[in-house]
Amino acid sequence: VIANVTVTLDKDGKVIDLHSVRRKPSSKSMQVIPGLYKQLLEQEKSAGVQASEKLLNKILQDKGETYDDFIFNLQH
Repeated sequence: VIANVTVTLDKDGKVIDLHSVRRKPSSKSMQVIPGLYKQLLEQEKSAGVQASEKLLNKILQDKGETYDDFIFNLQH
């Protein structure tokens, strides 16, 4: 599931509401995400969550994309 979450703030900047819209993942994302997830999970099991996050950041950096761009491009 691909989810977009919008936060509504009051005049003091406090969160008063969340609005979430969910979409079915594209076929492209279903080809990419399982392999990526497997890589990240293996890294997490062997070296911890921070190492898995570091690996994801390295993969994104090598692609020249932010996380948001990566997810957006998988859907389009």
